[in-house]
Amino acid sequence: MDKRYQVFISSTFSDLKEERRAVMQAVMKVGCIPAGMELFPAADEQQLDFIKKVIDDCDYYLIIIGGRYGSVTADGVSYTEKEYDYAVSKGIKVLAFLHRDPSEISFAKSDVDPTAREKLASFRSKVSTGRLIDHWNTAADLPASVALALISAIRTYPATGWVRGDVATAPELLAQTNQLRNENDELKKTVQNLQKQIVTAPRLDIAGGDEKFTVFGKYYDGFYRTWSLQLTWNQIFGLVGPKLYSPIAVQNLETTLGPAFGEAFGINGSGHTISKRDFETITIQLSALGLIKVYQAEAVKGGIQAFCTLTDTGTKRLTEIRAIKKKAEG
Repeated sequence: MDKRYQVFISSTFSDLKEERRAVMQAVMKVGCIPAGMELFPAADEQQLDFIKKVIDDCDYYLIIIGGRYGSVTADGVSYTEKEYDYAVSKGIKVLAFLHRDPSEISFAKSDVDPTAREKLASFRSKVSTGRLIDHWNTAADLPASVALALISAIRTYPATGWVRGDVATAPELLAQTNQLRNENDELKKTVQNLQKQIVTAPRLDIAGGDEKFTVFGKYYDGFYRTWSLQLTWNQIFGLVGPKLYSPIAVQNLETTLGPAFGEAFGINGSGHTISKRDFETITIQLSALGLIKVYQAEAVKGGIQAFCTLTDTGTKRLTEIRAIKKKAEG
């Protein structure tokens, strides 16, 4: 049966017009149907709701990231990032194409505001985490990469697709197809739930909560000194957890924890670091408790790197530890 697949093309608009044209042509040459901002280039909250309905009808979601974060909504998140988050939440296969080096993009097509640049870097990291991505330097690089990625996705992750209305389909075959699709969806949900339980289920024989662990560190206040803190695992997680709302490279987490411990417990000085052995123990322990997830993924600049982030269990536990409780009345 001859199918056509619909592909939603997402990006910032005015700075990537040439790149979008190149991608749309590649999508059509592969025999797919492109959909995107050309129908509604002005972004607002009302149109975002309409865009979500278009994404619902698409089989694949393709995102191009250049040198701009894009127009933001009232909560400070760009429309492009909201489109991406929605596609991910709906389980649509994502094909990501990131500019290899945003610093090389012309000034006219780049964010100048430091906040926007920081948000763009964070968004690039989010899109790069947990999936294979392609890089590009110019619009001319995109057609071949897009065509290959789409062909591979259609072969590896076949979607529902579209069939002409005048193509006759036996009712029995259609019923069987729908039944198999429903069974497949149920199996996917079962597998996802089992994987989630495996990742987040805490070990019962692992120390946690109010049990204590001694953390050693160093700092400088005119002399090189050492410190040690005997902390509960709740205290340790209360310091580590807020840094993991978004995925962070393990080596970056290690760099930030020393100053965090020093500031939290009033140890004056600079250059705070914690013992590497203690840092490794902390990450292993919190992972074993099901509070954080440590995994490997492709880094923004290429290569494989270790990242960590909160699990759902960790997010709930962190809220219990750090959220300010109501004062008792009376």
